[in-house]
Amino acid sequence: MTASLLREFMPYGAPDLQDAERPHLVRALALGSLLASSLFALAWSLSVMFPHPGSGMHKIIANPIDISPDVTVPPPLVAPMPIAKPTAAKPEVGVPLPVEDTPEMLDKPAMATAGTSGPATTGATSEDHPAPPPVPVNVGPVNQPGQVLFVDELPVPAREVKPEYPEIARQAGVEGLVIIDALIGTDGRVVEVHIDPRINVVMLNESALEAARKWVFTPAIDKGQPVMVWIKLPFRYTLH
Repeated sequence: MTASLLREFMPYGAPDLQDAERPHLVRALALGSLLASSLFALAWSLSVMFPHPGSGMHKIIANPIDISPDVTVPPPLVAPMPIAKPTAAKPEVGVPLPVEDTPEMLDKPAMATAGTSGPATTGATSEDHPAPPPVPVNVGPVNQPGQVLFVDELPVPAREVKPEYPEIARQAGVEGLVIIDALIGTDGRVVEVHIDPRINVVMLNESALEAARKWVFTPAIDKGQPVMVWIKLPFRYTLH
């Protein structure tokens, strides 16, 4: 708007300057930036080539510190005193002197004289020092219910008792599998029984426990000795 008004009232001079204002301004800014960059690069190059006299960097590089291992150690002012070696004192050995036999010494029996030269005996017998008691054998089971059994010989059933089918379960048509954890003693008899909490049938558990208590086994053997072990006894109840 302003440029159009100036062209109407001032047809010469001012409009021409306004048209050339932007191109000249861009050229001036570009030329000034280029000149400032050139001066900065020139000053940095001169500072590298000719370091400042107050800087000590060139001195440190030109004169490095010389660390030589050949250092002469002055001799000690006082000579070391010799250390005397300790010498063991020689034991004083007495010279035996002859003793004349007296009537009192002749009257003593030879056994008494010989007994005085040896160590005194207290007359202790083997009864005063009895032999240590034998190490007790572990009487507990070698495994826990559900654990793998590692023995030389596993227990083998010598008498099996078949459980009775409960009448209430028979009438209800209940079938299933009941697993009993049985502890077999060193004599082969069942010492303790438990129901496996994972595999059991409520209406059949008591019948399986009663039958498991009546089983008899040959005991398990480990290292030549009978041991107590936990085993599992499965009882399957079927109506057909």
